[in-house]
Amino acid sequence: LAVAEELQQEHEHVDEVEVEALVAGRKAIMGALRLYLDFINMFMFLLQFLGNRE
Repeated sequence: LAVAEELQQEHEHVDEVEVEALVAGRKAIMGALRLYLDFINMFMFLLQFLGNRE
């Protein structure tokens, strides 16, 4: 019975680690996407700012 409980606890721990890794990966992707969009917005702003000069 003790072995079964230990195996169940280990299985739950592995599940938690997998979920944490998945969440961390998604956060990294969202952060990279946000940074990419920030650079695009900055570039668009510079084009608009410098393009209005006559």
